Amino acid sequence: MKIKRIEWQEGKTFEGWPKLTANLPFGYFAIIRPVGYGYNWRIQQKTTKVIFGESDCIQDTINDCNKAWEEIVMQALEVEL
Repeated sequence: MKIKRIEWQEGKTFEGWPKLTANLPFGYFAIIRPVGYGYNWRIQQKTTKVIFGESDCIQDTINDCNKAWEEIVMQALEVEL
């Protein structure tokens, strides 16, 4: 089964740093922010952090977040990976 990739939108944090955000189905959203040593990402549903991680480069961060989203959807559908 193929899961639609996250469609990222560019924005800025309150401090003016660049960030990527995405509204996802089922009330979830994803965000990627730069930190001093790389990037951190998280997927949340309202105020509950569902899963998060960090990576050294932006492309790895995007890939990790996409993979986590796919796993969430597959688990909801009870599909074996």
